[in-house]
Amino acid sequence: MTGPPVASASAVSAAAAPLALGVPEAPGLGLGALAGLLVLFVAVVALGVVVHRPIKAAADGRLGPEGSGGIRTSATLRSPEAWQLGHQAAMIYVRAMPAVMVLAVLGGIAGTLWGGAMVGFAVGLVGLAIEVFIIAMARIFAHIAAR
Repeated sequence: MTGPPVASASAVSAAAAPLALGVPEAPGLGLGALAGLLVLFVAVVALGVVVHRPIKAAADGRLGPEGSGGIRTSATLRSPEAWQLGHQAAMIYVRAMPAVMVLAVLGGIAGTLWGGAMVGFAVGLVGLAIEVFIIAMARIFAHIAAR
């Protein structure tokens, strides 16, 4: 009489690896996908912070054209008044940046949990695209307002 089949030690440890790391196992959601999502979400937040903070500081008069940040066009660099006016106009779009960051990250996490890694990537990429659109529109508005 033979006993029940015995799994090898490597098969047992490989099957328990995702659970040992505290990561629930889902189809198509390996550690590589999670790392990629993390990098994407960090990029969304970093781009938002790097753009929002200096433009807001320039609009509030705390950052002048001699600083290292802000929207630099021929019109905004014309004078300190044009610099501040251009950045105040740009804030019409840039003001939305923190909300875009939060929605992209939370939506990406929710999409990953409910639809898998590809849904999370799609939501994160849409958030990144919206941020690029905001930057482009802010630059256009700043240049026009500073003329």
